[in-house]
Amino acid sequence: MSDSETREWLETDGAGGYAMGTESLICTRKYHGLLIAARNPPVDRLMLISRVDVTLVVDSQRYSVRSVELVSSDIGVAWILTFNNDLTMRQELLMCPEPRMSTLQYTILSKHANITLEVRPWMTCRDHHALHFRNPHFDFTHEESDELVCWSPYPGIPNVRAIHSGAYVSDPSWMEGVRYPEERDRGYEFIEDLASPGYFRFDMDTPPLLAFSAEAFTQTIPIPKVDRVRALIRSEQKRRRHLGSALDRAGDQFIVGRNRGKSIIAGYPWFNDWGRDTMIALRGLTIARNRSRTSYEILMTWAEAISDGMLPNRFPNRGDAQHNSVDAPLWFVVAAYDYLNLPEISRGRLELVNAIGDVLHHFGERGTRFGIRMESDGLLTAGDEHTQLTWMDANIDGVPVTPRHGKPVGIQAQWINALWIGAQFEPKWETYLYIALESFTNRFWMDAGYLADRVHGESVDSLLRPNQIFAVGGLPCAVVSKDKAKQVVDTVERNLWTPRGLRTLSPDAPQYRGHYSGSHSNRDGAYHQGTAWPWLLGPFVEAWLRVRDYSEGAKVEAKSRFIRPWEAQLSEAGIGHVSEIADGDAPHSARGCPFQAWSISELIRVKALLETPPPVDTIWIAERARVSSNG
Repeated sequence: MSDSETREWLETDGAGGYAMGTESLICTRKYHGLLIAARNPPVDRLMLISRVDVTLVVDSQRYSVRSVELVSSDIGVAWILTFNNDLTMRQELLMCPEPRMSTLQYTILSKHANITLEVRPWMTCRDHHALHFRNPHFDFTHEESDELVCWSPYPGIPNVRAIHSGAYVSDPSWMEGVRYPEERDRGYEFIEDLASPGYFRFDMDTPPLLAFSAEAFTQTIPIPKVDRVRALIRSEQKRRRHLGSALDRAGDQFIVGRNRGKSIIAGYPWFNDWGRDTMIALRGLTIARNRSRTSYEILMTWAEAISDGMLPNRFPNRGDAQHNSVDAPLWFVVAAYDYLNLPEISRGRLELVNAIGDVLHHFGERGTRFGIRMESDGLLTAGDEHTQLTWMDANIDGVPVTPRHGKPVGIQAQWINALWIGAQFEPKWETYLYIALESFTNRFWMDAGYLADRVHGESVDSLLRPNQIFAVGGLPCAVVSKDKAKQVVDTVERNLWTPRGLRTLSPDAPQYRGHYSGSHSNRDGAYHQGTAWPWLLGPFVEAWLRVRDYSEGAKVEAKSRFIRPWEAQLSEAGIGHVSEIADGDAPHSARGCPFQAWSISELIRVKALLETPPPVDTIWIAERARVSSNG
């Protein structure tokens, strides 16, 4: 496929719905479409409008699009459509949040008389993970009133509305055998059929406008007329400009409403809102940008779902939240602490301090699900050989690819930070903190100058993985001495750093997999066995700066060596975004989800740290703990 068929754009509606496609407007995934709406916001998403065909009629001569050029994807998405050498048109797409709709506007760029525009929508009305096939049950009929057409293709599926400035022509049609090469390459079914009830015809007296929405999701909001839709577009463009930079606007696309509060979609198109992803991502998307109200709303949405000290791992499409993550509650403690240290917060202090205490009580004193508990050495143990409770959660046929039960190094770094945070509000946690700090170094330090990845009983997993970086960066405090921290950072940079992320396993390991491709099981086998993750660049760069005391020279060097290659990803796969993962081997091609919240959030957070680093003397708690324990 050409570059224009692999670079993708994204529009979101603030409620889990989205529009997504390629730069060329060729749909290469089953997730590519112009209106994908969340039936149970922000999840349970339906592909309603897959694409539109655009035709120009000039003096009875019909012209189809011959070439497409993306010209803007900053505030909305825009293309130049070329029909022949002297016949061009601008197409602009933007999603509006209230009411949630996808809008298309057209501007003719050529000087021709007697031009008519025809736009034919193609529909599927399916779950966005599924495929759609020709059948006799699709209902092509419509209801029509001034500036509004409404279709009801299938029972149980929300009606689809179109607000338009032209005329509607009923003309039922099927498009069979549509192929999605990205799905084929991922080992999934990749052929489907699309249905079109008719098309819209516009003269060019006024700029044509067409807006699609799902009736069931907007029925409590009055249906706007065309002029009102144009005003909503202008309002949404103004809102986005006020967000700040293009990076900030991209990050804002992941923030969604959930019930009365807010949450963060982990990634588009196929992820919902996940606990750990939300807590990691909000540190960059909202806290680093001093968006205190949004930070509070996100934290409280999840705090209200804490059960026995555990944050939900994720909210499914329907049913109860799933509490099967050991790191999500620990990331919550860190995110809540970051929020409580914002310069101006007006609410949430008592509730969040109590929530922090609840996590610490269940983890540190009472114990909770999956055998999660603090042991006598002050460290945290969790799970068994059948469970995957950390972010490295891939399994094949129920067998974990990277066993994480026992005491994983990253979890210990988070737990020690949680104890330090808890001690700011309740002094009793300080005693456990000192015990845990001493045990951590004794159990995890390897003579080769790095930290073991996991200990379980008397066994030590000495594979070189990136989880150890959290002992130095990515959290409020480093949990090893400064001299050991320098060795960790050097080892990680030498073996795991790539310009696109940290590898999840050293290339020297026999289990290393340098390419993420092929069938679902092949990809899961590589997911945490060498695949590089951009979000890990955040804690790595922070650690690299910490061991250099955030000196001006170090900041200049970090921008050149680490930040610029990271920012280069913004134009490679998801336009203006950073992908979920990349190949561990060069050229480190982008893989996985093209729009990932924590990948871009950590870039935002680290860039903020480069401007206003924290006081260095608050970081090295291992040094201060050693002084305190010596009397």
